[in-house]
Amino acid sequence: MINTRVSGEYVNYGGYNFRIIERAGDGTTKVIMEDLLHIDNDIPSISYGVKKDVVLYNPKEVGNIGYIIEHQAPNYIKTDLFKKHEIEVPIYKNYANYGKASSTKKYTVTFASPSLGEMFSAKGIHMRGNSYWLRDSSNTANRKYLVADAGTVYYDLQLENTDAGIRVVAYIDKNASILDGEGTFEEPYTLVK
Repeated sequence: MINTRVSGEYVNYGGYNFRIIERAGDGTTKVIMEDLLHIDNDIPSISYGVKKDVVLYNPKEVGNIGYIIEHQAPNYIKTDLFKKHEIEVPIYKNYANYGKASSTKKYTVTFASPSLGEMFSAKGIHMRGNSYWLRDSSNTANRKYLVADAGTVYYDLQLENTDAGIRVVAYIDKNASILDGEGTFEEPYTLVK
């Protein structure tokens, strides 16, 4: 079973490599994609889309990147082994500072952007050269967070029209079994239900 494996090991599912973050309390396995969503060489990019001063990551608000990720990711990835799970969106008064969110919002989703403080959320060495959005949010007008092509985190006030790629965090079904593999990037575990 995949939920017996350890943090840092690799899993391949639906043509993507994921890295295991942790086993959740309900037996599902939290993973983060090692690349950006794509079909062949087509890497979709999105902007926040919602035009108002303060825009928080919200998978329930049409046009928001949280909503776009939740509803468009299934067009790029097989979803059979992923389960809906509660995520937290850290909301900061101004700048993101791990553990110092002024509030959080919770949503139940299948796919979400990584959070800045989430294990393995930094740009990996196997990732294509594109930037991707983070779900961290700020109550400061127009402040959004993304990991840039070079791997640095941008949090400027000028990101409202910026497009970035989609990297997802998801939860694998607790009943998913390992078919083969070693758990390394070169030989990741392959899953079956």
